[in-house]
Amino acid sequence: MIKKYNFKNILPCSLSFRTYVRYNTSIKFTWRKMMILNKLFQPRRHIKEFHIFIDESISFKSQSDNTTEKFYSGFLVIPTFQLKDLYNRYFQKIYHSRYKKEKKSVNVSDTMNRLALDIVKPFLTNAYIYQRPTYHKHDTTLDNTIMQQVLMLQSYIYPIKRIIEDLRQQNPVVNLKLNIYLDQTNLNSQLESEYFSCKLLSQIIKNLGEENNVFFTYQTCDSKQELGIQMADMFVGAYRKQEKYAANDD
Repeated sequence: MIKKYNFKNILPCSLSFRTYVRYNTSIKFTWRKMMILNKLFQPRRHIKEFHIFIDESISFKSQSDNTTEKFYSGFLVIPTFQLKDLYNRYFQKIYHSRYKKEKKSVNVSDTMNRLALDIVKPFLTNAYIYQRPTYHKHDTTLDNTIMQQVLMLQSYIYPIKRIIEDLRQQNPVVNLKLNIYLDQTNLNSQLESEYFSCKLLSQIIKNLGEENNVFFTYQTCDSKQELGIQMADMFVGAYRKQEKYAANDD
């Protein structure tokens, strides 16, 4: 299930090019020349660039035995030209201009969590939550390992496809460039299977971009060094908390 969140609740060319070689054998270069001319005379389209920050959260049925219940992945879509102002404001308000230990949703108060979201809200284009049942990592069978990788990839591919669709609808006549940042602790671990997932995810994202005329960059990074990942953590963590409070009320 993917939820989108509102923080308020070519020129045609018919020229034929020929060249003549010995014995008057004609060789046509029509198609290739047309493609080149189309690119040369096609008006330049404006490019809109966005950063997409992704982080995860997990809810537990039982903290004592670490039994997981639900898996969430959060996606923040922010115009690249606004990042500098957003970073400055977030750093000043959350860290008071002095970087200390990384602040994550799981270890801050609800008040601090809401403040983080209020800072990010004016800079957002879109925000999404993907939610699914979790799996149990203690089962190391081949079938379960494969299922883990399928679910992990699914948690990113479906939302990214939705993000592309929404951005294309909002920006129908411009080129799009999307810079995707993923917390390295999620997929870029020492486990060979998870490292494979990271590489496969990168290739799938590239293919999605080619299909939709979207340019992509993709990288994993340390959340301690990237405020955008920390913001995504605050977002998805707040959603997890909200789900937990609602369940307790029931």
